[in-house]
Amino acid sequence: MDISSGKYIVLGFIVIYGFYYFRWILRNRMTFKGETYLDEYDKTELKKVTESLMGDLSNMYGVKVPKWGFNDLTKNDYRGVYIGEIKTIYFDYEMLKTKEYYISDWFSLVVHEFTHYFDHLTLESEGKNWERHYTDRKDFYEMRADNNGEKVGGELYLNYLRDGKI
Repeated sequence: MDISSGKYIVLGFIVIYGFYYFRWILRNRMTFKGETYLDEYDKTELKKVTESLMGDLSNMYGVKVPKWGFNDLTKNDYRGVYIGEIKTIYFDYEMLKTKEYYISDWFSLVVHEFTHYFDHLTLESEGKNWERHYTDRKDFYEMRADNNGEKVGGELYLNYLRDGKI
């Protein structure tokens, strides 16, 4: 066996190792950033994070903490929903943990639904009917909630990560 064939064997191992390492990185989505899958949080842990997040959002926007909870939303295929009639936010933990959602996605979702709650309170304080206003301009309010979820949710996620809250 000459030396050049040994080089190919070593190179083969490096390529195979690199392939599996790259797959691991993709699966864990760069865990060095602290990104973890939502299913790594049990319901009690996620409830504590969400209570803290709702409190921070309420302070940030100057409103009281909304009622919220976990509920089965699979018939509508919702991850979360704001019910204006009772001013309550629901999240489907069981559905979310079966899919590949990250904890950062959770932050975006919580902020998205909180934005609907905040918009409801704002419109109500102006004497406007939230249901009618939301229905007439649904695309606007959904886009606003999506953008807010990504921006504010991302900022809060990084703050929680930096402060060791998650």
